[in-house]
Amino acid sequence: MLTKIPELHPKLLLFPPYNLSDEHLAELIGVSLPAIKSWKYGTRVPQTAIKKLCYLVSLQLQQN
Repeated sequence: MLTKIPELHPKLLLFPPYNLSDEHLAELIGVSLPAIKSWKYGTRVPQTAIKKLCYLVSLQLQQN
C-alpha cells in the first residue's frame, strides 16, 4: 500500500517557525540557489517531488 505524502511549498521553510536561509534550504533539499530564489519570487513553481521532500524536511525540523 502506498502512503500519500502531503506537499509543502519550499518557500514556507524560509519563514517562521523554520527560518532557514536561502543557502541552507538549497543545500538541505539539493537544489541550486537560483531555484530557491525563483520559487521565492514566484517566477517558477517547484516540482511535486520537491514539495513532498519539503514536507518531510519540515517534519524533521519540528522534531528537533
